Amino acid sequence: MNLQMRIDLAAQLGEYILSNSVEWQETKHKASLTNPWFTPEFIDLATGNIAKNFLDKAKLESWTSAYKIKNADPKKIGIVMAGNIPLVGFHDFLSVLISGHKAIIKASSKDEVLIKHLVQKLTEWNNELNEQVVFQEMLKACDAYIATGSNNSAKPFPVICCQISAPAAEASIKPPMAKAISIKKPPVYEMPLESLSYIKFCDKCVNLQACIEGDRQK
Repeated sequence: MNLQMRIDLAAQLGEYILSNSVEWQETKHKASLTNPWFTPEFIDLATGNIAKNFLDKAKLESWTSAYKIKNADPKKIGIVMAGNIPLVGFHDFLSVLISGHKAIIKASSKDEVLIKHLVQKLTEWNNELNEQVVFQEMLKACDAYIATGSNNSAKPFPVICCQISAPAAEASIKPPMAKAISIKKPPVYEMPLESLSYIKFCDKCVNLQACIEGDRQK
């Protein structure tokens, strides 16, 4: 599946969210029953913003045009999602999907209804995604990880963070060492592939493709 096909699928998902079909309404209702903090108004606000700001086709094309996204040699990216906001982990998933990597998702028990339903819709439209997006309770043997949530979410992974200096980042991994590269601001860290299974990126490290492959934003 090439980049344009992934963009088209993402845009189709945005249209599905905004269509507010009966199936989607039932899914949102189930999500609100599963987590009482997710009121219908809260879910509509979160999902509507995702559809309008993340899944608009023109915005997707503008976003991806800034990066050299390669289709060859996809990596397995483990995503540990939080559950405090409806679809709070969606952008992590979208970044992995759009960049052509394989998403291995550990969904939060507090917010699994919405994300699993949306992934199901994507796989209905293109069954190639059955191999590219997988849900698991244990994330093992991934090439890189994105962990969001409480401090407990971060415990298994040393942190490579754009908010700390290169020497401090290097000290958190032994061996090999991290090498700082600048992609506008803030900096991110380019890691040898064999180190990626030990790393979590903070939520400020927005350039997943660069973090993994060392591509530079033009």
